[in-house]
Amino acid sequence: MIYDLAPMARVTRVNRSIEFYRHFGFEVQCCFGEPELAWAALHAKQGVLMLSRSDQPIAADQQAVLFYLYTTDLQKLRQQLQSAGINTGEVTFPFYMPEGEMSVTDPDGYCLLIGQSDCWRRPPA
Repeated sequence: MIYDLAPMARVTRVNRSIEFYRHFGFEVQCCFGEPELAWAALHAKQGVLMLSRSDQPIAADQQAVLFYLYTTDLQKLRQQLQSAGINTGEVTFPFYMPEGEMSVTDPDGYCLLIGQSDCWRRPPA
């Protein structure tokens, strides 16, 4: 039986992507390669993301993937990201995310949608 699922994104520079995803609470669980990493597994509470160095240019718009992240305080996260120099989209309130949603683009051009929701999995206490 499958007990977990972890998306893996191909990136230009794993080390750079790790630093970017740290702004969202992700930390390295394990990694391979020195000094520039070739692969890393990141964890943030209930979230998992693997990063793999690509030897080809990244065309994020051709990956047909976006990452959806959840937070308990969207406005606070938005302020923290902007203070760190990360561009964020405006907070919108679509029907499926009435508490708010914003978008962020990672260093390789992948779209991150970040929503605040009371109906999704709650983080562990």
